[in-house]
Amino acid sequence: MSLNNTTNATTNNGGIVGILNASTIMYCISNSNIISGTNRGGLIGSTTGTVKIENIFYDKDNSSTTDTDRGNPLTTQQMKNLPLK
Repeated sequence: MSLNNTTNATTNNGGIVGILNASTIMYCISNSNIISGTNRGGLIGSTTGTVKIENIFYDKDNSSTTDTDRGNPLTTQQMKNLPLK
């Protein structure tokens, strides 16, 4: 999954998911602009329960976030160099 949008919520604001509850998310990239909110992240706003996160990346330059526990932050240039299949 790849997503490019602007999100502006007051809480649980993520580039792909607001709240991830006891789930698995894999193989995603996001170039979303996260404007504001508490519990915000480049990909996932917040998590509850047992969550498995694997091979997900977001543009930390565009999202203005650097949360490493909910995805892998990369620069815009690093995002451009991802080996997507």
